[in-house]
This record gives sequence, C-alpha cells and structure tokens, in this order.
Amino acid sequence: MRRDKYPSYEERFRQFSNSIEKAIILVIIFLVLLLMGSQLLLYNDTFRGWIVEVEQLEGVAS
Repeated sequence: MRRDKYPSYEERFRQFSNSIEKAIILVIIFLVLLLMGSQLLLYNDTFRGWIVEVEQLEGVAS
C-alpha cells in the first residue's frame, strides 16, 4: 500500500535527473547560440572596433 502511494527512490531520481538533463541541454543550446551571435557581431567593423581593444590599437606606435 505504501508503495502505491509514494513513488520509489529510483523513480524520483529518474524524474529529477531527466529535469536536470533537459536544463543542461537548454543551457548548452543557449551558449552555442550566444557564441554564434557574438561571432556574427564581430564581422561588423563598427562593433569590432568598439569591443576589441586590438582593433583600437592597430596602427598606433608603442
């Protein structure tokens, strides 16, 4: 009777690990999209000159 009322440890662990796995997959997808977006922004000369210090210092004698 108690077994019907409460899920087993294995079942609760499976549910927990499935939710964590989905969260990790979503974070990885988000980070890949963020990486691709940042790389696309670096193609823009204005943005690259504003964000990358080497672009600002190019041609300056040290």
